[in-house]
Amino acid sequence: MFRKRASTQEARPPREPGRLLRAWRKARRATDRFRLLRDVTGALLIVLIVVGTLATATGGTWPPFVVIESESMMHPLERHYGEIGTIDVGDIVFLRAVHDPAKDVHLWVDGGDSHYGRPGDVIAYAQDGDRANTTIIHRAITRLDVVRLPNGSTEYRLRWLEGKTIKFGAEGVYFPPLGFDESTGYTPQDGYKPLYSGYVTKGDNAVSNALSDQAGGLSRLVDPSWIDAKAYGEVPWMGLAKLALQWYKTNEVGQGWYRVGNAYAPLELWTCFFAVLTIVFAVPLSLDTWRAHRASAETRRAHREARAVLRARKEEQKRRAKEAKLDPSSSR
Repeated sequence: MFRKRASTQEARPPREPGRLLRAWRKARRATDRFRLLRDVTGALLIVLIVVGTLATATGGTWPPFVVIESESMMHPLERHYGEIGTIDVGDIVFLRAVHDPAKDVHLWVDGGDSHYGRPGDVIAYAQDGDRANTTIIHRAITRLDVVRLPNGSTEYRLRWLEGKTIKFGAEGVYFPPLGFDESTGYTPQDGYKPLYSGYVTKGDNAVSNALSDQAGGLSRLVDPSWIDAKAYGEVPWMGLAKLALQWYKTNEVGQGWYRVGNAYAPLELWTCFFAVLTIVFAVPLSLDTWRAHRASAETRRAHREARAVLRARKEEQKRRAKEAKLDPSSSR
């Protein structure tokens, strides 16, 4: 009876492999539980860092960027759609605060470095001075000063190319290059007569925005206090996602423009957008797939090693049991 109990006790399989496997699985589950918390915390930190950086770089402008909804700043006669360095529908444009327009705003008539394909700063201003209206993102072309002369009459002084100043009398501004002509109801005898000094602005698109904003009636002369910011960078194409999901439609320009959701854009822009979107999603998905495959391989290897240890223990148990039967005295 004692020998049988002793042999049974000796033949009992060890539990070390089982404990190791259970501990490994427990650690694995704990890692999976904290992975979501880690990812969410990391994403929030990244968002806070990006927002803080943008707020610092933009000088307090909020929001620090806008999504371009119209074709007014595109260059359909000069460049390909989607070209980086120009403003197209769906581009995310970053803004920097303007505190002193006289110093901070560089005009198109002054020439110099190119900004989004042409000289002069692209400014964000409140349409007609009402910030409840849509913010307009157009190029600052020139400045028009209204001067009251000692004799009581009014003189209009328009800055133009090569440092020239063109003066107009009390009859007002008649200047076809900016659209102040008969096509918009102005004549040499009865021209454009603003009541205050300000900036003349215009979209770059020679097709949809052939006239200045003021001649075309888009906005009155831009008072310096209406200017909130100027553009200084962009993320091309990715704003199309916001335009596609918004509740109202963007402009349907014509042939070659296609609609996705509520957004119309040229085929080239949609091609770039979906190509970037594919890369953005494909790379993390591929990494997750590779990690999952690697984790699965590690799990299978751990199971194989555990089974191999158990088989070795069982074989050892059988061998000792067999030896105990052949030599009963060895179990004492």
